[in-house]
Amino acid sequence: MPQSTFSVWILILTLCALLTACGGSSGSDPQPEPHQPPPGQSTPGDDNEPDDPGDNNEPQPEPEPEPEPEPITIPDSFSFAPQEDVIPGELVESNPITLSGITVPASISITNGEYKLGDGSFTAEDGHIKPGQSLTLRTTAPESADTTKEVVVTVGGVSGSFVVTTMEDKEPPEASIVFPNVISATENTELTIRGTAEDALSEIARVTVIVDGTEEYEVESEDNFASWQAKITLTPNTQHTITVSVEDVLGNVEIEAATAVVHQQAWERAFPGDDGEHVFERAEGMTYDEEGHRVFVADRNTHSVIEVDLATGERELFFKRAESHFYGASALVIDKPRNRLLVVNQRDDAVYSLNLEGELQPTLLTSPTHPDTDQPAFRSPRGIALDPQNPDRAFVTASTSNNLAMLDLRTGLRTLLSDNETPDGDNPFSQPRGLLVDDNNNRILVGSGTSTRVIFSVDKTTGKRTIFSSSETTGGDIDLFCPASLGSDRIAKRILVGDCGRGIIAIDIDTGERALIKALVDPQLASHGMHLYVEEGWEVLYYVDSQHRALLMLDLETEEQVILSKGTRPD
Repeated sequence: MPQSTFSVWILILTLCALLTACGGSSGSDPQPEPHQPPPGQSTPGDDNEPDDPGDNNEPQPEPEPEPEPEPITIPDSFSFAPQEDVIPGELVESNPITLSGITVPASISITNGEYKLGDGSFTAEDGHIKPGQSLTLRTTAPESADTTKEVVVTVGGVSGSFVVTTMEDKEPPEASIVFPNVISATENTELTIRGTAEDALSEIARVTVIVDGTEEYEVESEDNFASWQAKITLTPNTQHTITVSVEDVLGNVEIEAATAVVHQQAWERAFPGDDGEHVFERAEGMTYDEEGHRVFVADRNTHSVIEVDLATGERELFFKRAESHFYGASALVIDKPRNRLLVVNQRDDAVYSLNLEGELQPTLLTSPTHPDTDQPAFRSPRGIALDPQNPDRAFVTASTSNNLAMLDLRTGLRTLLSDNETPDGDNPFSQPRGLLVDDNNNRILVGSGTSTRVIFSVDKTTGKRTIFSSSETTGGDIDLFCPASLGSDRIAKRILVGDCGRGIIAIDIDTGERALIKALVDPQLASHGMHLYVEEGWEVLYYVDSQHRALLMLDLETEEQVILSKGTRPD
């Protein structure tokens, strides 16, 4: 090769090497060739390409958590719908609400009432309410009319109100006279008027008793006029009209809330008027008809039942024997479920029933000739009492048979409970009379006549007899003479006895001790009968004084009495 050609090749190779070292041949500075990592790896320090986590053993930092929201215990404002025209003293609940705004349990407290959360119980204690729980308030309405009460509940420092307003009172109070009866008579010139008063919305301010429209008496009361009394003066031989006026604290007045008519007259006079019809010749028993507000009296001599209208004092013949039966009516009781009057007939040895609607044909219920021959003796029946625990049963006494039997009011069948051999011979009967069922002690109290002068206690289950009260076994300020008629106004405390020779006697239910609460008026040598009727919870009783042919009302609080109906005794 010629030398010139060789020189040219040397020059070309030299230039190529220079170009390669400078990274290009464009005339700029040559750049070194970057290092290429193996497939699947990035160049160290290259932030543009992610590292492969599969080949990186170093832990990666967790991402920063978002900050927690602040808890909210302050609710949005809230309230409850007010309630108006509420009855005073009534328990009132608000509408339930659900609070908004709270995110965690918030404190809760209340004044003037109680609150309930969800289906929980009402409470007045401080607590906490959770988001979404319902809230209900409760309070007792004010006792007075037209009065407002505000219940305030506070949750998380925010208070809401529940407002209760009682109804306006535009009505006057009510009053009634407990004693005397709506029409009556008395031989006394002073009489205690007793009654009650009430107002559903307001307190009572005063009760006034007015005699004949002119003379006013302020009453005495220890219980805000729920019960009251006033002693009035009566002019002799004069009819007096008693009026009761009552006023509440708002000025609502009822000037004639109750009235009664009282005649002041001599004890010997008849009442009402001088009508001598249907006089009690020998009253032997009595009972009270609440529906008709009347008293039935059994008259043994006239073989009749006499009806006394308590609204007028008038006597009417309810039933009189017209044939050869219904002799000697001696005891009465009303069988309310069957709307009938049961009449015990001593001389007929029978019990009849009379329809209270006026059907006067008697129906024979039981007698010694009952088709079922296996019946206890039934001679001279004198007493009857219903069983409070069994509407289909009564108890009857027979004074000549000296026994006490159970009477089925559906069939008339009698079942012996006690006689002088059953269950034993202890404390034998002698002329058993009136009855009183004392279920508190599972016993029947049985009166008697003058031969024994005791009150028996008969076990209601076994028929065993013991002595409840007698002159020999128990004390007191009065002895028994003929304790024939029994009743009670408070059976847990005492019984009341109509004694034909003493009057009305109270006997302590636990001790048997006796106290005379009403002596006979103008005592006679003959029997006064003294048959009584009273019910549990009553404040008065009715009784018949047979000797004076009088039906009377006795106030059990003051022990005063008035005449309801009376005939005159023959000379």
